[in-house]
Amino acid sequence: GQTSIMEQVKPAAMYTFATCFVFFLLFIILYFTMGVADLTYHSHTAPPQNVNLERYIAKDVGGNWETNGNPWSGNTCFCNKDDVMSCAGTSDGKRNDLEADKSGCVKDSGDMEIGVTAFVYMIGLLTALGWLTFVPFGGVGIIALPVDLINGWRNRPKKISRAEYNDR
Repeated sequence: GQTSIMEQVKPAAMYTFATCFVFFLLFIILYFTMGVADLTYHSHTAPPQNVNLERYIAKDVGGNWETNGNPWSGNTCFCNKDDVMSCAGTSDGKRNDLEADKSGCVKDSGDMEIGVTAFVYMIGLLTALGWLTFVPFGGVGIIALPVDLINGWRNRPKKISRAEYNDR
């Protein structure tokens, strides 16, 4: 026969407890051994822009200040991916590309460790375990769904004649 409710609840509770125990043991071991996030960063800096304010601001005869052209009349410089400073001069209204030396470009890179809270670490661990279970079950489901749909269509109820129905 039939099994009682307690006979069904006991193994379910034991499996749930064992799963939670293993997860929290894994969480504690990993959190206290690798509880930081390692981030690699790259930093590129260039010297300040060359702004020619004397050319931009002029004083007229009446003592009023007025603008006179483009304040960026000097060379606007930036560092490219090869750490070569490129400058675009716009004093004459035309783009004037010229190469400067590498001395103005500063490239820095390194690793930064950031401490992670226990809550964020637990979410990351649950996400990793979720993906580890999703990959095989998702793969099985991708194959099983079309096969089940094809078999459902092949084994669908077929129309029978009235005479065949009366014979049954």
